[in-house]
Amino acid sequence: MTSTRAIFRQAAAAGAVLCLAVLAGSPAATACESTVQINPSVRPLPYDPFESGDTVMQASILVRQDGPEPCPLRLGFYRSPDVDISMRQTSGASSGNGPLRYDLTSNGRRLIADWPQNSKPPIFVIVPPVGHSGQGAEVTYQLRIPRGQLAAPGRYTDEVELRVYEVNGKDLLALRVLILEAEVSSVVSLNLVGADVSSPYSYTMDFGTLESGERRSIGIEARSNGRYRLEVRSREGGVLRLAPPFDDWTVDYAASIAGQTVNFPASLGSFSPTAASGAVLPLQVVIGDVARKRAGVYRDEITVSIEPAP
Repeated sequence: MTSTRAIFRQAAAAGAVLCLAVLAGSPAATACESTVQINPSVRPLPYDPFESGDTVMQASILVRQDGPEPCPLRLGFYRSPDVDISMRQTSGASSGNGPLRYDLTSNGRRLIADWPQNSKPPIFVIVPPVGHSGQGAEVTYQLRIPRGQLAAPGRYTDEVELRVYEVNGKDLLALRVLILEAEVSSVVSLNLVGADVSSPYSYTMDFGTLESGERRSIGIEARSNGRYRLEVRSREGGVLRLAPPFDDWTVDYAASIAGQTVNFPASLGSFSPTAASGAVLPLQVVIGDVARKRAGVYRDEITVSIEPAP
């Protein structure tokens, strides 16, 4: 997991050793003055809408002070309650769904929630005095983006306020904005429905004894978080052909994908972004006239590839 660190500097008084825990008691309030610095910012978290699991990044905030004695403080993560906890697209293509839902947690506890204004922020920390070997109190948190969210390629951002309070949770000492970012790249993939597990990208369409007008079909399963197109090619130029030395013997056939006629080589689309589960496009082949054809095995090889559409 990627790690980064935000630095807080606090000034002033009272206490003892480094400790990071959820507040169990209520230590005496201490006058702590504060300045805050976030350095460096959290790097964008790469997100793939088709990954099988959630995407998680661990980061940390380091709280420091310049006073001679430990300082008990509380740290809170805040954002507008009027907007869902999600990142909005700020750059890239506009196609596809969004925004990106996310959550922030620390030791299994959610950091962003509807905390009442008069409640104490969730994280209690005792900051050691200046010069302490620990260099401050580190608060580790996890940024988690749930799997299966179809998002168009681009940069997604959200802003969270980091607030440092006196231990009583009422007196605000410092406030800075933490910018959370995710980078969604263009993702395309292709599978053949019904293909053998040992060879998921190839399939033999066996017609047996050829008959005029005979047809077969297979599903092409596409996944894309943006508009895409299919490039379709035929090794034999759109005919079935006997092996040498009788390769001048051919049988015509017609092919279509998702109802679109394929004239080899073909570029089909563009198609709309798929659902997170993908989209199945039927590839159908219809045999032409087989009358007065030489006996033997006729073959062709069709290759289908997927590309992001411009």
